[in-house]
Amino acid sequence: LDLDAVNDYQNIQKLFTFDLDYQNSQLRKPVNKTDWVNNGKGVIVNAFYSGLNNALVLPAAILQGLVFSADRPNYLNLGAIGWIIGHEITHGFDNKGQKFDKGGDLVNWWDNNTKKISVNELSVLLSNMEILPSKVLIKQLMASSH
Repeated sequence: LDLDAVNDYQNIQKLFTFDLDYQNSQLRKPVNKTDWVNNGKGVIVNAFYSGLNNALVLPAAILQGLVFSADRPNYLNLGAIGWIIGHEITHGFDNKGQKFDKGGDLVNWWDNNTKKISVNELSVLLSNMEILPSKVLIKQLMASSH
């Protein structure tokens, strides 16, 4: 990949083309779940669930600042990490995650009864929630931080 020291726009085009060519070259090949280029996201400050890998990813970058601090009691650190893990696990069962089986293969493994139960449970959960207007929520957050 040859990049030009002067032409940024052309470099961006070359990078997009290079990435697209690589992605296209991987079509119809078995997924390499240990490929660090596609799975190495240690600098991303966000946890995520990967349906293709059936994996919860907690990059090292998220384990700092607001989520984890050596100056904070362990119960707060573990509570913050636990909340994130719980949140990400739910993505394995949302309308996208439910389409992948335990091996990360795109398989419709939920039967109609399971889908119906899931929708009913979600409806009950949502009916017990109160959605606050953003201005009210921001004022409450600001008041609690002082």
